[in-house]
Amino acid sequence: MKPYFQCLLLPLFIAGLLVASPAQEKGPVTPVPAVKKDFIFLDVFSGASFGILDAKFHNSSELITEGDLGLTSLPSGDSNSYETFKMNSLKLNTAPVLGARAGIYSEIVGFDVEFQHVKHRTRAQGARLNRSGLSSDVELDDGYLVVESYILFVDLLIRVPLQWAQPYLSLGLGDSFNTVSSPRAYSYHTVDLFAPSFSEKKQGWALKAALGVRKSLHAHFDLFVEWRYQMNFFNFNRNVPYEKDEILMRTQQVLAGAGFTY
Repeated sequence: MKPYFQCLLLPLFIAGLLVASPAQEKGPVTPVPAVKKDFIFLDVFSGASFGILDAKFHNSSELITEGDLGLTSLPSGDSNSYETFKMNSLKLNTAPVLGARAGIYSEIVGFDVEFQHVKHRTRAQGARLNRSGLSSDVELDDGYLVVESYILFVDLLIRVPLQWAQPYLSLGLGDSFNTVSSPRAYSYHTVDLFAPSFSEKKQGWALKAALGVRKSLHAHFDLFVEWRYQMNFFNFNRNVPYEKDEILMRTQQVLAGAGFTY
């Protein structure tokens, strides 16, 4: 089974539990859990993340060549130097997401603090390489750029406390801690050694908007499914003086999880 199908198994299973209706049988009726009003919750979740990445390489002092980035434009390459190279909308692999959050709800409004982990890489693909008003096509290997992110979010939550379930909206601002690497792009490994590959740890910023449905199965136990749109932005420099490179990731996530309430 392909990895991205495995990522979706848990969200699909829990979604089925949320919408399934028990068969009608004779006998005592199980009481429906009362709508929770004010409560504290602790959630764990997993799912799948997929999307695109924009990359920008900029250096106005030490100009950049295609070779510096480990690229060769089709059909025969370009050996000239430029201030800026851009590649937009690079497709990312479908990656697993793991996370946890703790928060509090009043009847309608709530807040939480969330921590999540996801590791994306760019897929093998053709891309458009833009530089100083010119553009050409390049072929990227699988994993040309790899970004592993740990993100700490603070979220505003708004829910509709219905009897059967609790639809909710979430808006979050996050601090991201990223490791970006490439086996192809060049960097300074030492003062005199300019060679392929780099790896850097950089702090960035993240935003998200999410829609979900939460269902109480017990006075202290819930299940939920969630879709979210998430952005993650940070700078890096390939360990090259005067360089200011940028990555913007725009991803969607399909999640499912369980929550304990108090």
